[in-house]
Amino acid sequence: MIDVAPWIIPAVFVVAIIFAGMIASFIPVRLFIEARFSGVRLGLTSLIGMRLRKVSPPNVVRPLIAATKAGIALSTNELEAHYLAGGSVDRVVRALISVTAPSPRASFRKQLRREQKAENTSWASFDPAALAQVP
Repeated sequence: MIDVAPWIIPAVFVVAIIFAGMIASFIPVRLFIEARFSGVRLGLTSLIGMRLRKVSPPNVVRPLIAATKAGIALSTNELEAHYLAGGSVDRVVRALISVTAPSPRASFRKQLRREQKAENTSWASFDPAALAQVP
């Protein structure tokens, strides 16, 4: 039987945990899961590539998720290029969303105007006294 010093097995275990922690800090697994569950097709290799290119993955992926949810098709390459050029990816994506998506309040008012025109009646001209005189 091989005689192993009693401290070698715990030492190897500690080194393995430290190595796993370094790998986990390099690969943003949580961000990968967020992207997958929100419908963004993004691979772990893309996230690793972002780290190697000195691009902050959350600064690119979270705006990409917001754009995808708003129905805007963007690629990670476009957002990475803008980030590397020194631009604010989040501000650009929020501006795109606000320009392309109409506000719910404005669309509600527009729909209300359409219905009023279709009925040829406006709420302001409604007279309850005239309705009471109808036999």
